[in-house]
Amino acid sequence: HWLIESSIRQYRLWMDQGMVLDHFSINLSAQDLLDEECVGWISQQLSANQVPAERLCVELTETKLMENIGRGRERLKEIRALGVQVALDDFGTGYSSLSYLNLFPIDILKIDRSFAVNLLEDDVSMAIIRAMTQLGHHLDMLLVVEGVEYAEQVMMLIEGEVDIIQGYYFSKPLSADDFLAFYRQGVD
Repeated sequence: HWLIESSIRQYRLWMDQGMVLDHFSINLSAQDLLDEECVGWISQQLSANQVPAERLCVELTETKLMENIGRGRERLKEIRALGVQVALDDFGTGYSSLSYLNLFPIDILKIDRSFAVNLLEDDVSMAIIRAMTQLGHHLDMLLVVEGVEYAEQVMMLIEGEVDIIQGYYFSKPLSADDFLAFYRQGVD
C-alpha cells in the first residue's frame, strides 16, 4: 500500500511542478495483485491525488501472473476497468507462453533486457524482438525493450519499430528530485 500511495502522490507532485509524463509505472508482486484491497486502494489513491487512471501502469512479471491464473486475470480486469494500464514485464523469459497474451488483459509488453544485451552479438535477438514487436502491434500492445545501454542498440530498435526503449543509455535510476532535474534539462 505504501508503494502505491507514495508513487501516486509523487506523480501528483510532479504534475503540480509542471512535469508532463505520459505515464508512470508501479511494479506489483503476485501477493499485491491478489490482495483483496489492491484495486480499491489504487482507485482510492488515484482519486485522492487527482491523478488520471490512464497515467498509471501496473507492471507484473510472467512468473508472478502464473502463480494464480484465475484470480490474477480477474484482478487485472478490475484494474483495467479503472482505466489503469497493465504491462507484462520481462517478457520472453520465464514461462513465455503466447497463450498468456490471450489470457490476460495486457496493454504493454516489456521485452526482457537479455534480448537487448545480445543485440550487438547476434542476429537472433533482433529477429525475436522484431517478431514480438509485430505480434504486439497486431494485438494493439505497446512494446518496450529494457536494458538498452548503447547507441547502436537504440538505432537497431528504432529500425525494428519498438515503441519505447528503456535503459542506462538514457539514464541510471534516479531519485525523485534528480528525475525532476533530468526532466527539466530535456525540456529546456
